[in-house]
Amino acid sequence: MGGGAWPFLVGGAICLELDPENKDVRIADYFDYIAGTSTGGLMAAMITAPNDQKRPLFAAKDINDFYHKNAAVIFPQKTEPDVGTLLGELVTTLKENIIRSLILTLWYPRYDGGPLRDIIQKLLKETMLSESLTNVIIPSFDIKLLQPTVFCTSKAKHEKSMDVQLSEVCLGSSAAPTFLPPRYFSTTTELKQVCHGASIFDRHPPRTLKTSREYNLVDGGVAVNNPTFLAICEAMKEKKINARKLLVLSLGTGSSKGTNKLEVGSPDTAWGLVKWFFGPEQSRPLTDVLMAGSNEMVEIYTSSFFQFSGLEDNYIRIQVENLTYAEASMDNSSKENLDNLEKIGKELVEANKEKLIKLAERLSAIRHASRSSLSG
Repeated sequence: MGGGAWPFLVGGAICLELDPENKDVRIADYFDYIAGTSTGGLMAAMITAPNDQKRPLFAAKDINDFYHKNAAVIFPQKTEPDVGTLLGELVTTLKENIIRSLILTLWYPRYDGGPLRDIIQKLLKETMLSESLTNVIIPSFDIKLLQPTVFCTSKAKHEKSMDVQLSEVCLGSSAAPTFLPPRYFSTTTELKQVCHGASIFDRHPPRTLKTSREYNLVDGGVAVNNPTFLAICEAMKEKKINARKLLVLSLGTGSSKGTNKLEVGSPDTAWGLVKWFFGPEQSRPLTDVLMAGSNEMVEIYTSSFFQFSGLEDNYIRIQVENLTYAEASMDNSSKENLDNLEKIGKELVEANKEKLIKLAERLSAIRHASRSSLSG
C-alpha cells in the first residue's frame, strides 16, 4: 500500500469478501506480507496489530470510518473568515499575514504532528513490531544516515534493535517533509556477556552490555513510496521462494499524474524555492515530483518482472491517476473531499471487480489448502 493521499481509494479495494463462509477472517489471515508506506504504513499496522483477543485490531472495512473520524483532527482545515470582517480588516492585516505565513512556512512544517501522534499512540499503545499478526514491512528514511530504514516483523523477531513500538514506526514513515516534523526515537538493547578467567575454575559473573540505536526518520515515501517491490524481495529472501510462488496485490492511494499542470515554461521562468514549494492549488511540486518518480520506477520494474516471467496474473495493480490537486492532497481533510474520495474508491473497486474476485478466490483456496495440510 503506497503513500500519498487519503487511503479511501484502497479501503474498499482491500475489503474483499475473502471467505463468505467465515465472517471472522481478516486480511492478515491471507497475506504472508503486508507492506505500506506513510498512510499505507498506518493502514498496514491497523490491520495487523493484535487486539486483546490476539486478532487484528481493525477490519479493512473499518478503515474508512477511522479516517472520517480523525482526518480533520490530524490535518485541521483553516476556517473561512466572515466576509464583512475580512473586508474590514484586510488593509491593516494583509502585510502582517503575508509575513507571518512566509516565516511559518520557511521555519516550521505545516502541522505540528501532535494530534497524529496522540491518535496513533492511543490506537497502537505499546504494541511492538514483532507482535504483528503477519509480516509487516514499513519503510522510512533516516535523514542522519541518509539511507532508507526498513522496519520488518521478521527482522524485529531476530534483531532487538529493530523491534520498536509499532506507533513509532508509523510516525516515522508518515513524517512527510514540510507537512509534519521528523520523528526521533532511540532503542536500548541489553546483551549478556560471559567472562572467563585464566582457567575454567576462574569465572567471573556475566556482565550486561547495553547498546543503543538512534532513529531520525522522515516519510518513507522519500525513498520507497510504493513498497511493492520491497515486499517482493523480502518475501523471496525470507521464504526462499521464486516468482511462481508470489501472488501480489499492489494498492495506490491515488495521484494527480493525469491532471498535472506543471510545465517548465520559457527559459526565463523562475524555478527557485517558491516555484518548487508553492505550486498550483497549494501543491508542493518538489514533494510531488520525488514521490511520483519513486512510484513510477517501482511500477515499471514490478510489472516488467511479472510480465517477463510469464506470470502477469500473479500481479494486480489498483490505482487511479486522474485526481485533481485538491483530491490528491495528503492534507485535504474536508468532509466534501473525503466523501468524494470514498465515492471514487468504490467506483475504482467496481471497475476492477473481476480481478479482485479472482484474487479473493485464489487467496481463499490457498488458505484452505494450507489449513487442510496442517490439520492432516
